[in-house]
Amino acid sequence: MSAAIPGKTPRHGRHARRRASTRTLTAIIGVASVLLFGGAAAETQAAWTDSESVSGSFTAVTMPAVTGNFTCVKSNGPLLGSGLLSTQVDISWPAVTNAPEGAQYRIVVTRQGVAQSATMPLSSEPTVNFRVGLLGDPLGILLGSSGTLKITVSTVLVDTSGTVTWSSPPTAEYAFGYNAPVLILGGGYYCL
Repeated sequence: MSAAIPGKTPRHGRHARRRASTRTLTAIIGVASVLLFGGAAAETQAAWTDSESVSGSFTAVTMPAVTGNFTCVKSNGPLLGSGLLSTQVDISWPAVTNAPEGAQYRIVVTRQGVAQSATMPLSSEPTVNFRVGLLGDPLGILLGSSGTLKITVSTVLVDTSGTVTWSSPPTAEYAFGYNAPVLILGGGYYCL
């Protein structure tokens, strides 16, 4: 056994304290150097920037609108003549130009607040024919639905499911008339 000498520290204790002090000092110097010098990272391409000028232009496809005036003409065949038994009219409008491939006309007809629409291929002389059959309009006889109809036309693109995907603004409404038949014969469409 060893006896402790007053004023003297055992050898292993003195070295242990010195090693702890050295470790503490090393840690303090490490933290201070990181704080002072910021631990700079090496340059990478991710940090690299450059400015380039690019120019270009694009144009959007525009859907040409139907412009101009509608024309309405009685168009009865020779059997009925063009008098009191008038049953049909042809309504036409100026053809559109520069329409994209696949464009069609969309015709909307409104009668007594109910709208119906249909599409038709573009043509150089667009015309729609409205007519009543030889025996008149049985539903018109029952309902007595004489009145004014209104038509608008727009140019559209339609997808394979029949949904309109692109449309021009519609034309202003054009009005034409309908007389319900009396006693099965007569009645029909007329120009206003």
